[in-house]
Amino acid sequence: MLASSKEGYNSVVVYQLNNALIVSAESEAAFFDGVRYEVETQGNVDSSDIDIVWTNIGGGTEKTEDNDLIIAEIKISENGKLISDTKINFAKKAFDALEDVLKSNKR
Repeated sequence: MLASSKEGYNSVVVYQLNNALIVSAESEAAFFDGVRYEVETQGNVDSSDIDIVWTNIGGGTEKTEDNDLIIAEIKISENGKLISDTKINFAKKAFDALEDVLKSNKR
């Protein structure tokens, strides 16, 4: 494992397997199915090359009583060059379901 970060019920883990990094995001929340993706590398990447930043829905990095940190941005660099910048929204599925309910009630 090269990097991991946890915020509330949500977590991100990055580990290396041969010439690839595996990014895995999980949540204890029922509405998040998990995300797993692979980033190809040319060689070894170490933990200092991985940055995981949590933000709230408005983009702030401070958790407040009304606004949880639910988006993880995973930035991975190799040899000083950014090779991956991915955002994972842990509440997207819940927001989509709410939007569907609101649309169906408008009709």
